[in-house]
Amino acid sequence: MDFEQLIKSRHSTRRFLDTPLTEQQQQLFHQCLSYVPSGNNKRPTEIIEVTDPQIICELKACKNAGTLALSTAPMVYVIIGDKDKSDVWVENASILSSYLMLAAEYSKLSSCWIQIHQRKDQDNNDSEERVREVLSIPKNYGILCLIAVGVPDDILSSQCDQEFKLKIHHNKMK
Repeated sequence: MDFEQLIKSRHSTRRFLDTPLTEQQQQLFHQCLSYVPSGNNKRPTEIIEVTDPQIICELKACKNAGTLALSTAPMVYVIIGDKDKSDVWVENASILSSYLMLAAEYSKLSSCWIQIHQRKDQDNNDSEERVREVLSIPKNYGILCLIAVGVPDDILSSQCDQEFKLKIHHNKMK
């Protein structure tokens, strides 16, 4: 699959088959993610791989909406950044998340980004704090998102068949 096809075929999946990721797929993700760039090469971003269905269920309750993918995902990657290492951990974690979703697509899997940073749960509690409690994450780590990954159960044609009009400015914004 060439890069353009990879980009165009990637879309969010909210229903997955009950098929665990293989060791080979996980190894590919680990290898790809080891090449992710970061500001000043500080490498503040880390991941927590969650496969325990009970913990995934607890993560689902950490946000008030947008967690349908957690109902069937066999693997959830929790993307975190060490705020003591870098003040741009959000940007670094976003880059890693993008690489992860493209690696999933390349592996014939699918993914769904579930925003946690600056979000709330059903009781208006901070989603990051809820995830922090569930996974015992230290306070110096920010929690950007959860990425559900698995074999898609809702095969869709590419969501990007029609390009959107990207605003491109030349030399100055007009």
